[in-house]
Amino acid sequence: MDYEVFIVSRMREARDRGASTNEAIKEGLAHTGGVVTAAAIILVGALGGLANGHIAGLQELGVGLAIGILIDATIVRTLLLPSVMTILGKWNWWLPEPVAKAAMTKASPLTD
Repeated sequence: MDYEVFIVSRMREARDRGASTNEAIKEGLAHTGGVVTAAAIILVGALGGLANGHIAGLQELGVGLAIGILIDATIVRTLLLPSVMTILGKWNWWLPEPVAKAAMTKASPLTD
């Protein structure tokens, strides 16, 4: 999930600079792809160390988390996230007024 926060934050920055939704999606993926992939590879390697241990519970944890990270960094990041954001369009950027007040920021209008 942390990977998606980085990616969507970059997309939001592009959108705030005036990019369209599709341009923001492309820019977010292009600028964070290498960093996110490298972080996922490092984490999978670290979790692989747990899988090679002698404690069954840690082995299961290592394999399960490594598979989850691989799915997140490949299928979710490359297919699911851009697809859903393209379908949602301008609704990606909607921020309700009460939430905006609580966060002390400007509400996001639904204009394209």
